Amino acid sequence: MKLVLVGLQYHDLVYLSSGQVHEGDYFASGANVEISGRVTGDAYIAAAQVLIDGVIEGDLLLLSGSAVISGHVL
Repeated sequence: MKLVLVGLQYHDLVYLSSGQVHEGDYFASGANVEISGRVTGDAYIAAAQVLIDGVIEGDLLLLSGSAVISGHVL
């Protein structure tokens, strides 16, 4: 199993842009997290605000004060 750690430090914005593909599990934390691209594994997110309008091909574990999910979690 390939494990890739992304966004382990606290940032104002963690962003996976449209058209970008993250292979494997995705880890992100920050004030704002936005996923507009594609995650081929599970997504683990801790943020004050989250916007997901991309695609997560695995499970989503989310800890957030506010979340908008208009994309797809397969």
